[in-house]
Amino acid sequence: MNYSNTIEPFIEKISKQTGVSTLHIQKILAVISKVHTNEISAEDMAAYSGVTLRSAYRILNKLEVNGYAKISFIQQKKLRDRPKKIYKITLDQVLNNDRNGETSKQSRNN
Repeated sequence: MNYSNTIEPFIEKISKQTGVSTLHIQKILAVISKVHTNEISAEDMAAYSGVTLRSAYRILNKLEVNGYAKISFIQQKKLRDRPKKIYKITLDQVLNNDRNGETSKQSRNN
């Protein structure tokens, strides 16, 4: 996966609002692009972006708390295993809204 040396303004804005580094936000966008869906688990993020599973959970939780991700469903394969949260990432909506001149806050309130 490729990451840009130049930081887009919307990435900086999300980073300041969530406390998630700009590099991790770029990694999330790269994972979304690679798997062709905006629904990912912490396991997916860890596997594709090279962060630890614990870091992936922490990052996704910060995005959820700040309105940039929602738990779309909880998957449990076996009765003894811990349920796996699948997050729907809404960073792409922020990108589209910022390019159209709208504020990201308006898109998160909808």
